[in-house]
Amino acid sequence: MNREEATQLLDSIIADYERLGFDGVLSQPPRDARQIAGPTGCEYQIEVDVVRHPRRPHFVDVIVSIDDGGFSAWCPLTKTLTLRADRLDE
Repeated sequence: MNREEATQLLDSIIADYERLGFDGVLSQPPRDARQIAGPTGCEYQIEVDVVRHPRRPHFVDVIVSIDDGGFSAWCPLTKTLTLRADRLDE
């Protein structure tokens, strides 16, 4: 796996979810899995999990993992974005 390319893709996906904001993220499916091709043509598997914790209802975590289906599938690159509700009464 090209770690630099995979990291750029991972950062791009995290940025997309960050732009959605708290409410926008909650409107997304709780789990998403897809394949995308990187600029070099390498195929990557992306998994996104949206988690709203019962003890922290004003926060949502977006966990994004990427691998190329080879050995990296055992230890994918992963990043987490935590978003806070704008209003605490939601």
